[in-house]
Amino acid sequence: MNYGLSKNFYDTSKIPKDWKETKLKYILSISDHKSLNWDQEKILSLTQKGIIERDITTNEGQIAGSYKKYILVTQGEICMNPMDLLSGWVDISSYNGLISPAYYTFKLKKEFDNKFINYFLQSNYFRKTFFKIGKGVASHDNFGRWVLTPEELRNFTIFFPSISEQNLISDFLDTKTKKVELLVKKINKKVELLKEQQMSLIDQYVTKGHNSNAEMKDSGVEWIGEIPKHWELTKIKYLSKIENGSTPKSNIEKYWDGLIKWFTPTDFKNISEDGFLNKPSRFISEDGLKNSGCSYVEQDSILMTTRAPVGNIAKVKKGFTFNQGCKSITPNEVNIDYLYFYLSTKDKVLNALSNGTTFQELSTVRLLNFAINLPSKTEQTEIVTFLKKNTSKIKKMIELLNTKVDRTKEYHQSLISSVVTGKVRVTEDMV
Repeated sequence: MNYGLSKNFYDTSKIPKDWKETKLKYILSISDHKSLNWDQEKILSLTQKGIIERDITTNEGQIAGSYKKYILVTQGEICMNPMDLLSGWVDISSYNGLISPAYYTFKLKKEFDNKFINYFLQSNYFRKTFFKIGKGVASHDNFGRWVLTPEELRNFTIFFPSISEQNLISDFLDTKTKKVELLVKKINKKVELLKEQQMSLIDQYVTKGHNSNAEMKDSGVEWIGEIPKHWELTKIKYLSKIENGSTPKSNIEKYWDGLIKWFTPTDFKNISEDGFLNKPSRFISEDGLKNSGCSYVEQDSILMTTRAPVGNIAKVKKGFTFNQGCKSITPNEVNIDYLYFYLSTKDKVLNALSNGTTFQELSTVRLLNFAINLPSKTEQTEIVTFLKKNTSKIKKMIELLNTKVDRTKEYHQSLISSVVTGKVRVTEDMV
């Protein structure tokens, strides 16, 4: 390890003269304490929202065969994920319980404030200092699985003030953190209300149309309700072609790194404002396409996640394939944007139609027979034009609010970093 790298966290010219320098190994140790009553302890999990109590009775997530070797955590101790230095986290436990031995659980010396140390460690996550000194194999986009070894952690440099100033810093940051969390919560609530408003608007127009005076009829489908009398009720199989996805054999190199876009459910995190998936997980080759059973889609289509989570949708431009967690819906007798808007409000219905023991999955048969109310092509175009214009306005408001959340979090992270490095000195009148 280049021990000087850990000092890059600091602007050494601005460290207060009365602060001391040491290594983390003189402040903390990694606990290997087990519980004699391990079968009676709470099972804990470290998430980006903090340490939570797991309900292992639901069988969700990774379930250990035995928790005998798990580490005993007591309230107030710090736990850290050293295996994922970009999206992992470190935080203080509010519970007594057991946590995976893959995490580091720290025992601190009494003369150090655990909250000050926690804020220091969290700030190193924010600024990716740990990532820079981790070990492992990185992917081409720098999102590899780096690991911070115990040796690297123990020799990490820290500058620290007196215990009284540590306490002052912790109190100051606790107050600021609560205010930031409250503000972010309020903004996120506005975002959720806008999303609900958007879905309500879409559902209104793809179910009732744009003419509020149109004569209505019962669709005969409970979750659709009444539709305009002149609309047709049909099924997706009469309007579209549905295809399944697959995965090339990962151990055959020639199947990968080709020119064909290959999408998976994880790609749905990056949908453009106009509803398109543009960046695939990977690219496969012609050999990969031929030998895996992947469906190659030759025209603009809709891609839907049909394994948990079921019902996420996006449009994809022609010339792509996808894995078994998705299905493509290629329209031939319906406006693609009308179908996209229609399906975007039906995730709950689609989830209710899915089944499975290992995981929830929406079958091809059920998707083919999924009901859809269909106006004329002219009316489809009118509805799409209206919805594109009005949902765009809502999306812009959501984007502004999300930007505000990002900037608030950036300010918060910058403040923590400035305070725990001594750039900003905390005084009693600031708390």
